[in-house]
Amino acid sequence: MNKVDFNNEEEVKEYLQNLGTEYSYQCYSEKTPEGCFRLGDFFAAIKSDFTKAAEAYTLSCEERGFGKGCNKVAALYIHGKGVEKSTDKAFKYFEKGCSLGNADACHGAGLLLQQTGLGPNNKKDIPKAVGFLEKSCKQGYVPSCFHLSSIYIQGADGVNKNMKKAAQLAAKCCNNNHMYACANLSRMYMRGDGVEKDEAAGKQYREKAEELHKRMKEDTRQLKFGE
Repeated sequence: MNKVDFNNEEEVKEYLQNLGTEYSYQCYSEKTPEGCFRLGDFFAAIKSDFTKAAEAYTLSCEERGFGKGCNKVAALYIHGKGVEKSTDKAFKYFEKGCSLGNADACHGAGLLLQQTGLGPNNKKDIPKAVGFLEKSCKQGYVPSCFHLSSIYIQGADGVNKNMKKAAQLAAKCCNNNHMYACANLSRMYMRGDGVEKDEAAGKQYREKAEELHKRMKEDTRQLKFGE
């Protein structure tokens, strides 16, 4: 492929047109799930045509069995982009994506059941939400592990408080540099909640949380400077 001069408007237009053609061919002629997914991304990110993006993502999900595509369709239903806004339809696609092994989709299904609820009465189902979050967490998706930890810290309708599980999940998240999980774990060690009381460990986790917070602020400042 020839190099594209991204300062040249005509070259960029031609490049993008060729890109769209390539992804259309991959989706409709080669019938690849990744091709339809890329075509959806093309319409969403490049063309801002969310209706066509929804069509491509739905095809990758429904006919090609691509979990990432299901997750993208679900997100469009959440925000009402290119499709009519519907949490119930969003859940349907999150659930399908989860069944196809996509951790993001499992996470989305869990959050919908925990925070928003389904149906005309926005009925929540925390035990079922926990099931989806556990599937996502087991695949290494840290935000799901953190949400699970938070649920076990407080307890919820149908889910008992379990500080031991909360501490185990917080430790997993903290090991993956999740700032809030490190802060929670620090308090647990300081108080002996779910773990044996250990002020030295509590201090260590608090320092890690503070270091992660410092890094986050520095990254934010650099981003603003770069803008």
